[in-house]
Amino acid sequence: MKLLILVTFFSTISTLTTTSIRRRYYRPRSFRIYWNSSNEIFSSVSPAILYVHLGDKIDFICPKVTNELDPVEYSALYIVSKEAYEQCYSNNYLPLMYCNRPLETQIYTITIAQFLPYPDALEFYEQKEYYFISTSNGYVDGIDQIYNGLCKTKNMRLILDIQKRYNHYSSISNNETRNIIMTKQISKRKNIIYNVQKQIASNSMSILLSLKLFSTCYILYLLKKF
Repeated sequence: MKLLILVTFFSTISTLTTTSIRRRYYRPRSFRIYWNSSNEIFSSVSPAILYVHLGDKIDFICPKVTNELDPVEYSALYIVSKEAYEQCYSNNYLPLMYCNRPLETQIYTITIAQFLPYPDALEFYEQKEYYFISTSNGYVDGIDQIYNGLCKTKNMRLILDIQKRYNHYSSISNNETRNIIMTKQISKRKNIIYNVQKQIASNSMSILLSLKLFSTCYILYLLKKF
């Protein structure tokens, strides 16, 4: 009977501890970027920056035109160097995707990973930035333009900032999507919140371990009395 009580008690405490730790592990997120100059993230003078981690996924989407009378924008998506990003040119770079079928929803998916099991896949590394632009002029006959274009006239460019991942990063469900680009200012605020959450999680773990130790001593005390 005493042995059964001890086994049940330690099994319960172990389950609670393991669950608490698992909930703090990072879970990959999904982002959706509408690759069109009408996207409000490109309207600001400040650069559009997306903060991600290894394991995250990004869908670059060419919006579908529901009405044939709606304006259509033709563009290409490039990943380029920092210099090409700043000066808006894409010569010597191959397009990742063409937005050239306005009556269809076109999607180009990127998995943020260092190593992928298929050739010619993009590779990403922590604490580095990657640059995406479109130098198309918005018209079908200018989709292959390699200088200026929407990058210059509509600020249609994006910085992908790969953050260092920690095991205690707050978890987000696998199927959750984020459609908002975080600026550096917003990111700083989130870092403050994250540090507070980290401290709370650390304190919670200390309390849980103290409770486990106290409960163990109390059980041993009761067993001696019996």
